[in-house]
Amino acid sequence: MYTLLDGFEDNISLGDKNLITAINKEPESFVNLSIVEFSKRINAANSTVSKFVRRLGFENYRDFQNYISKNFYVKEENHFYSSVKEETKDIITIKNYDFYAINETARKIDTKETLKFVKDILNSKKIWCIGMGNSYLAAKDLSTSLNGLGLVSFSTNDIFGQISRLKLLNKDDVLIFFSERFSQKEYFRLINMAEKLGTKIAIITAVNNFFVKTKVDHIINFFAFPRSNRPDLVKNTKIQQIFVNNFITSLVIKQQNEIMPNKIEVEW
Repeated sequence: MYTLLDGFEDNISLGDKNLITAINKEPESFVNLSIVEFSKRINAANSTVSKFVRRLGFENYRDFQNYISKNFYVKEENHFYSSVKEETKDIITIKNYDFYAINETARKIDTKETLKFVKDILNSKKIWCIGMGNSYLAAKDLSTSLNGLGLVSFSTNDIFGQISRLKLLNKDDVLIFFSERFSQKEYFRLINMAEKLGTKIAIITAVNNFFVKTKVDHIINFFAFPRSNRPDLVKNTKIQQIFVNNFITSLVIKQQNEIMPNKIEVEW
């Protein structure tokens, strides 16, 4: 694999050297982690991690994480470039970025939490999938899939245009938000309204659960390259969000088959 911290072993303690060795041994396990996730990975306190990165010469944990993440992507890309013809490099690069993003998304998804979310979907009378920009494509994709499975689902990227219908939400409904950064003020207003109506609320986002302060019923995570060092060829998170949709849909189908194992298929 790739060593991410070359040349940092001089004049540091044995404990720091051992941690650097662990990071270099399994670099893919340490990139794109919050300080909380990193601390859990090495069984240490957040303050211990902060002191460690400062001893290596970084101003803070964010600078350290940006360094090792960018280093990892560059070396990952160079590895796949080694024997590729010039005219196919862009295609190979995009493919590798997509594969990496899907792999990281699969690692982030909490299966138990997703199963709870799916049960709420199956017990609902209607489902609203909300998204803006590229995330609307994911919202529409999931809504279409759920309709195809016999559920009642709607999708929109225009909250204000649909507000009269959204005001009819109740405790038997599910409201799903798609958003990489989950920072839209419109979302927070709608969540406040839906919470008062008793509606189940889910967020499908790249934001770490630790940083989601809004009270919701379910958070489903996908991977996103950090915006500070995002590869030039990566402009959005459509691939990851569609992968999450496919996982949710497969669980819905599985649960439906368990509920109705002898369902008769009718051809029209």
